[in-house]
This record gives sequence, C-alpha cells and structure tokens, in this order.
Amino acid sequence: MIFFTVEGPILGWMRPAGKRGHRYDPAEQVAYKELIAWTCKKTMLERQIFDPLLGPLELTVRASWPYPGTGKDRITYKTSKPDLDNIIKNIKDALNRIAWRDDSQVAQYGEGTRKVFDPLTPANGLLAITIRRLPDGPPAGAVQGNAREDGPESKGRD
Repeated sequence: MIFFTVEGPILGWMRPAGKRGHRYDPAEQVAYKELIAWTCKKTMLERQIFDPLLGPLELTVRASWPYPGTGKDRITYKTSKPDLDNIIKNIKDALNRIAWRDDSQVAQYGEGTRKVFDPLTPANGLLAITIRRLPDGPPAGAVQGNAREDGPESKGRD
C-alpha cells in the first residue's frame, strides 16, 4: 500500500491547449502533475518500493477543502468545480510509470473516494491518495476461461 498527501490548490484535469494539431498541457497542470509524481516517488523510496506496482490496483482519493465561510450551515460535500473525475484524471496521469506502469491498472476506486469540506484542512486544500494492490483472482461472478468456447451450453427448446 502507498499512502501520501499533497497540500495546496487542487486542480482538475484541463483540456490540452494548442493550435493546428500541436497540443500541450497547460504549464500549471504540468507543474501540478510533477508535484503529485514527486511526492509519490518520495513516499515510495521511503518505503523501499523502487518499481511501479504490477497487477490490478485500487485508487482512493480524498480531496479536502476548508469550510467556506462560517456559521451553522456547514456542508460536508463539495459540489462545485473541480469535478472529482477530473481530479482523478490528473492523479492517474501523474502516477503513470511511477506508482504503476499504466493507469489502466486502476481496476477500482476505494470507498473513501470523495470531495469534502473538512475543518482540519489547510487553507489551500489537501489531497490524500492511497494506492492498494488488489488480489489477482477474478472478481466475484466472473466467468473464467474463454466465454465463446467455454460458455454455458445451449439447452434449446424441446
């Protein structure tokens, strides 16, 4: 398991910019991905994990912001931008070839994946990221083998 936090503004994925087919990530997004990658790499080295994880993985993301304003009407979940899926896109892109070989290895998101307001969050926000290796066995209810060749026998009508 790898767990690390990134303090600071939380950015969602931004569409690549450019003209005439030359696309590039905005500089702010490149720096943000580098910060996430560097923090993960540092954590992995501290735990003596030197290579990207293999096999199916679970990614859990908790994006936290300090409570907006004051008063009794404190809300728990943040429903404004950036979208949770765009936050996750940036994280998955940043961790390619660092935490995993390819982001397609992320087979599921953890139960705690969410955007919240939290009174203990630093002023700019906080990302808490957990990567956990999943068992290699097939998911519950999965059909093993080649479904075309080994599928259920057709009973037909009598």
